[in-house]
Amino acid sequence: MNLTNAELQFLEEKCRLTTKKSKSSVSVKDLMEEGSLQFLKQIQPYIGSDKDYVTASLLMKRLAFLSVNVLLSFSAYNKIMELKPETIHIDDYMEKESWLPKIRFEPLYMEEIVEVVGAREEARDQLIKTLFFDIYTPIIERLSKVANVSRFTLWENVMIYIYWLYETLLPSIGIEDKAGDFEALQYAPSQWFGLNKNPVKYFYSVKGTVAEKAIRSRKTCCFYYETNEEKSRCKTCPLACRNL
Repeated sequence: MNLTNAELQFLEEKCRLTTKKSKSSVSVKDLMEEGSLQFLKQIQPYIGSDKDYVTASLLMKRLAFLSVNVLLSFSAYNKIMELKPETIHIDDYMEKESWLPKIRFEPLYMEEIVEVVGAREEARDQLIKTLFFDIYTPIIERLSKVANVSRFTLWENVMIYIYWLYETLLPSIGIEDKAGDFEALQYAPSQWFGLNKNPVKYFYSVKGTVAEKAIRSRKTCCFYYETNEEKSRCKTCPLACRNL
């Protein structure tokens, strides 16, 4: 089972998916193992910081688009992406002088959900567990260790894009979460994330008003301000929001 041309185009344009290999790439498997620190050093000039914890945090914000591709394919297209660390790659890509890598599956294999009572819920549980326990947890544990950065910072960097997916991206194309996929994420066992708290639920909060805009303030700082001379912060930065 493959994506349709329209589905593939949407993921390429909105979710940083690519089917074309770049000159430089790293597999998710390498990020889980010895190649993680070497990769952090490699991308530091693009991130704009020579500090490992800053680089790891900003890298994880880019890697969040893996979850966006996987969950959008499930919630919008009723298709399950095959997830294996050795077949998922992070490919170099520059956009307007910013390092915005793309996600590549080699091969990109999809499985369509069987229309049998209870099959979708069972498939969803398995997908959530595989995505977060088998893919994200090993990456986050590794980066947290080699870069000396909090796991909760790295997890929140992923969560903010999951919220964006279900609150903004899917509604923008007329997709309603009638099956309750976002709720299922919130109530998935914390063990599936390698934590004692479910991060989807933990970092989720009601948006407040900042500068006349609805903003969900983060609980942790992503260290973006350490990558620019102006020391400007994300609009959802807990430190910036606290001072307004």
